[in-house]
Amino acid sequence: MTTRLTAPLAASALAWALFTGCSSPDAEVEPVETTGAGPEMPGDVFAAEDAALAQVELDDEQRELINQLPPEDAELALAQTVCPVSEEPLGSMGVPIKVDADGTPVFVCCAGCKGEVEADPAAFLAKLPQGEPAAAEAPAPEGEGS
Repeated sequence: MTTRLTAPLAASALAWALFTGCSSPDAEVEPVETTGAGPEMPGDVFAAEDAALAQVELDDEQRELINQLPPEDAELALAQTVCPVSEEPLGSMGVPIKVDADGTPVFVCCAGCKGEVEADPAAFLAKLPQGEPAAAEAPAPEGEGS
């Protein structure tokens, strides 16, 4: 047979096999009995995701890229460790970019993520672990106290 005849015949055979299927429409399906409860899911899946964001271990190359930031920013980025947009480790796509999110410095992995934080800063601030990166207060000058 020629290719002109083979291709339509193969297509017809495939279509017939797909439409007829392996089982008849009248076949009954028996319910499957389950025993016991399945694996327990965490009560708050999003909280579990946020906890995972805080537990990223940076490799040496990522730390080296973060350390190219000014020392104060590098310290904040090392504390944050993860881009709140892509959830990738900071330094995985080059030197992290600092974004002002409603007055809080947030670090993102790339320029694409920067625009998303600028568009909705509150959403991405909420994804960061509490107390990070460092909206932390500066230490009080020596000799002054309450």
